[in-house]
Amino acid sequence: MSTSTVTLLLLMMALAHAVPLGSSRTSDLTRILVLVQKILQSLDQIHGKTVTSPGLTFDPSSHTPELHLMMSQLQMPPTPVLKPISPSFTQEDCVRRMWEGLEQQQRIVGDLSSRLSALSDLHADLRDLQAQMTAMMLAMGVVNSPPAQSEGSILTRLHGDYETQVATHLTLKTLRAFCQDLRRSLRMLGSQTL
Repeated sequence: MSTSTVTLLLLMMALAHAVPLGSSRTSDLTRILVLVQKILQSLDQIHGKTVTSPGLTFDPSSHTPELHLMMSQLQMPPTPVLKPISPSFTQEDCVRRMWEGLEQQQRIVGDLSSRLSALSDLHADLRDLQAQMTAMMLAMGVVNSPPAQSEGSILTRLHGDYETQVATHLTLKTLRAFCQDLRRSLRMLGSQTL
């Protein structure tokens, strides 16, 4: 058994123990966590297939100031912040922010997948994940806020292959960080009474 499979099984076991037995949300959270883990595990391989420019490595510690500048120039929005549950940041706020972040990432990856077919499976996984989050929101009675005004497709700001690769690189790094936050927040939700 691979270490990623063992990690996934441990995640599922921890979540199952954290949520009361018989809860339909246990299975909802487990399905969502499995898909988040699948996405996280696929990102290295996807990056390797789509980003070939030197210097754009997927190493978590590599983030140069030039990439921050490119992110700003390409008008790539930051993902919504997922904070710990508190009186000022409720479970409903957390779930809503998770959904908003998934909607944003799914839209950007969808735009980029029209140029890079290697992103199409990731786009489909994000769409599935967003649908599962929508179902969980409905089950919890969480009302979603209207979608934020989009700056339009990122494709209008990509004028060449290098910019497309930078945008893909930044998107995959942002998605990795967001999915790690999403996994942490889902575990937190699983440990609380839903």
